[in-house]
Amino acid sequence: MISKRLRVLSTLVPNGTIACDIGTDHAYLPCELIRRGICSKVYACDIAEGPLKQAQKTILEAGYSQQISTILCPGFSKVPLDANSMIIAGMGWKTIEMILEDDFERLTQFQRIILQSNRDVCMLRRWVSEHHMTIEEEKVVEDAGKTYEIVCLNTSFHESYTELEIKYGPVLLKRKDSEFLEYLDRRIVKNEVIASKVTDDTKKAQLYREAEEMKQIRQQ
Repeated sequence: MISKRLRVLSTLVPNGTIACDIGTDHAYLPCELIRRGICSKVYACDIAEGPLKQAQKTILEAGYSQQISTILCPGFSKVPLDANSMIIAGMGWKTIEMILEDDFERLTQFQRIILQSNRDVCMLRRWVSEHHMTIEEEKVVEDAGKTYEIVCLNTSFHESYTELEIKYGPVLLKRKDSEFLEYLDRRIVKNEVIASKVTDDTKKAQLYREAEEMKQIRQQ
């Protein structure tokens, strides 16, 4: 059974697209995309031979060897041109940024680019904003005690996002679904607990300011 994070990622891949999963690891996500009929063809890519062998084993056991091709490559440098959706998930932002910029001119081939950074999501959104791309969907996922933010984008032109949108997510701010509100609640509590313990007045004030900012977002 796949994790909730991977299951949510699979729901964000557009139906009928040919997907590539970058840093596929065990290829659980490509198998889920085939199993649910979201994609009829997927490329499972990884930079290391070890994970790719694990991916091949998973694919073989699932019976999807005809639908899923494994590719040993850094990023998406060897992904065929028929791929039109891409997932890069489970890495730090700096690694994701390097992957995107190494083949930047090819990003236009993808209808949707789905990114899930384990940290520095604000930096991810700032990069999207600076490149005037469009954030078309966002999700907050709570899985096994960890919170993940997923950002889906395309390369259509968009005006720069505001600082508030970069910090919290333009789609999340607009939709304010239950997962996002619960995420804010957890962050408010965390900020206030930490603020009550720190001795640095500047840090304390910053934490309380952020908590108040999130409370205002909730009330709007």
